Amino acid sequence: MNLFASIGICLVPLLLFCVVFLLCVKKLSPLHLLFALLLGLIAIIPVTLVQYFLMKLPIFTAQNLLSVFVITFVFNGLIEESLKMTTEFFLPFKKMTFGSFVVCGFLIGCAFGTFENIVYLVSGAKNISLRFFTSLILHSCCSGLSAIYVWSFKNKEPKIFCFILAVLLHGLYNFFAGSEKFWWFSIITIIYAAVRLKFSFDRIYQSTEEIEDSSQENQ
Repeated sequence: MNLFASIGICLVPLLLFCVVFLLCVKKLSPLHLLFALLLGLIAIIPVTLVQYFLMKLPIFTAQNLLSVFVITFVFNGLIEESLKMTTEFFLPFKKMTFGSFVVCGFLIGCAFGTFENIVYLVSGAKNISLRFFTSLILHSCCSGLSAIYVWSFKNKEPKIFCFILAVLLHGLYNFFAGSEKFWWFSIITIIYAAVRLKFSFDRIYQSTEEIEDSSQENQ
């Protein structure tokens, strides 16, 4: 398949998410959405640089369980999720609702995963068709969890477990995705990440709605 056509296919899920969220999410500004996509692109730059230099170290090149653990949980999990989470602090928190903030966090991960897939594609990586979809969903859900943490942190009630969970789930996904026998556990990880994001979002969203309702009644 033509390279440009393949890149176009990679962009389709991201564009679909953008359209759906713009149509369905109240008070989601198109400018905030575009800014989220830009942050997702920016986040991929330091990750690529870190990967380029760190992957040359002996701990990353050794073929043993310790090396796999470090790559999946330290690099893929901690470093990638920390860099994505950091970009979410640049979202205009005071001008956004909780729902639009988490959606933009989700889109940061979706944009990150899309651009990462394009990097793999351009670099000539093979047999990554399944990864185009699984890693995209994983990045999006983990970034959504981190967005919940950032929102709660700015409200001085940090839900740090959401970020820790994003790191652990990302590490588990990469660990199982690289296994020939247990790769299907990576699919379970993605499903759990999506369910956990929905659960965490609903719990905080209900509380924010109650606060807004009570403030309106007092007015």
